[in-house]
Amino acid sequence: MQKILPRLRRAAYSYSSKLPRIQPQDILEGYADLKITIPFISTHWETATLFDHTFIAGLVHVVQPRTCLEIGTSLGLVTSTIASNAPDDTEIHTIDQHGDERIGSFFRSRPEGRKIRQHVSLSTKFDFRPYAGSVDLMFIDGSHEFEDVSRDSENAFNVLTDRGVVIWHDVTPYFPGVMKALEASAKAGEIYRVQGTSCGFYAAPNAPLKMRSGVVAQTLAMV
Repeated sequence: MQKILPRLRRAAYSYSSKLPRIQPQDILEGYADLKITIPFISTHWETATLFDHTFIAGLVHVVQPRTCLEIGTSLGLVTSTIASNAPDDTEIHTIDQHGDERIGSFFRSRPEGRKIRQHVSLSTKFDFRPYAGSVDLMFIDGSHEFEDVSRDSENAFNVLTDRGVVIWHDVTPYFPGVMKALEASAKAGEIYRVQGTSCGFYAAPNAPLKMRSGVVAQTLAMV
């Protein structure tokens, strides 16, 4: 019973969340013959699942971002997935508070590593001003505390282009700080939980995605 109750509470919170849900195919609807690259499949606890990587890779392939910004480099597997599916001239900036050799170790010796620039900093102290209005894809997987996620999300909206997208990782009841921060966001009604993944998703008004208005209405009705 002690193990079951926490699971029931998380399930109840998940279904009562204010964040609308959406299927990956509704986001990527209309695109055919997607050729994506998953650089490495791993069950390591520090990286995303195969379903997460597949969604991220597909979104990168469709959006074709010119500039990407990531908070939370870790080993660099998601960074590598973004770089592997982005255009050759894409610049990817990834931020992590740690600067040891382990951080970014996966992509450092790989071909896509040439697109990636590492920054050692807390996201709360990083200067986002030079990136204002220039980022086409933002991936957030840093601190999972409410205040930090709220600040990271606000910075993401400030740097995003009018065609950009934001992806949050660990948008699950296991990380209530993440979910509560997104629920409290001024854009909460436009931030979706992507079903089958642990990702959250936001698209700016001119993002190159064929999301139908009917899909949005349907997902909002599910809440």
